[in-house]
Amino acid sequence: MQIHSSCRKLFTQTIGAMEILVACGASLVAVLGLTVIDVEASDRSKPSEQSLELVETVIAGIESNNSQIRTLEATVEVVSRDSRVEKEEIKTVKSPDGKTTIHFRMTPKTTSRWKCYIDRDKVRQDTICLETQQKQTLALLDGVWTQYVPGSKTAWVRRVDDMPGMFPVDLRELGSPELKMSVEDILRQNDIISARIEHPAGDKSVIRVVTGGPAEYEWEFSAAFNFLPTSRISRHEDGSILQLVRIAYQRILDGAAWFPLERSRSFFAKGVTATPSDDGWRQHSTLRITDIVMINEPIDEKLFVLDLPDGTRIRDGVARETYFVGQPRRAEIKPASASERKRRWLVAIISSLAILVVVAFAVKYRRSANRSP
Repeated sequence: MQIHSSCRKLFTQTIGAMEILVACGASLVAVLGLTVIDVEASDRSKPSEQSLELVETVIAGIESNNSQIRTLEATVEVVSRDSRVEKEEIKTVKSPDGKTTIHFRMTPKTTSRWKCYIDRDKVRQDTICLETQQKQTLALLDGVWTQYVPGSKTAWVRRVDDMPGMFPVDLRELGSPELKMSVEDILRQNDIISARIEHPAGDKSVIRVVTGGPAEYEWEFSAAFNFLPTSRISRHEDGSILQLVRIAYQRILDGAAWFPLERSRSFFAKGVTATPSDDGWRQHSTLRITDIVMINEPIDEKLFVLDLPDGTRIRDGVARETYFVGQPRRAEIKPASASERKRRWLVAIISSLAILVVVAFAVKYRRSANRSP
């Protein structure tokens, strides 16, 4: 089944009717229990029942795969390139008030190494940039992220929803465009514009999904990898590719699950390419899992609680205060008890009375002295 020529245009516009096509072959239909049907949706916010079934199949596959990975420790290498930078240079930027100066080192290529830890919904990443030796640690515990940069002796504490735009830290979620949401959450919470099956032949089957929301994404989920995402595309307004993400996987746990082996991410300038390409990018990075140290062995929860040195400035977005490690916080300065407040009032009253008595005696003595012959 071929997609109608107008569908491509409809995928990238936010108005007009949307044609959602679901095409699947007999073998995969039997496995998934789906019905082959063409559905037209006049409202993008109301996807067809068949589209939702395909999306639920993807979500179930991802969750089933990732549920096999309870704990994990891995090392990662990330190589990033910028075609706009020809040689290393230092750029200086001043804040609007002119009080703060920030220096950026721009290089054609940077390499960073990560140590990553996962314990169900707890995550930690320790990063070092080999060129600059700058370090950073991110840790997620009980729905709160702590981000620590030793070079500036500063840490930020934020809830997940308050985190700035950052790429995923959790290696299970490398297909997601941002740290705040998993792929499953995006599929559940964002509009489903279309969902269809290609190559309906067992493990070669691919479910293509287009999601709306703040940004529109074109996804591919492969049956060969338990419907984990293998690619994601976002586009410029003219339909050319803005970002292209591809993910390759490796078997783990004696073949019971899949885990990322490599992820490539490319950014393209407007108008460069309308189809996936390995050339013409403006920025490109390759993330590779260099070693899986352990899987499903116990991890001490203390690993996810950062031990910050004295003097570290904490910008706490949860408590909405800024404080320094090793110094009393406002919350630690306890208010006086009722008995203490009463004692302080009595001391103040007695002191005032004593002063009045002294003043009265002084006035009386002065008057007596003035009356003396």
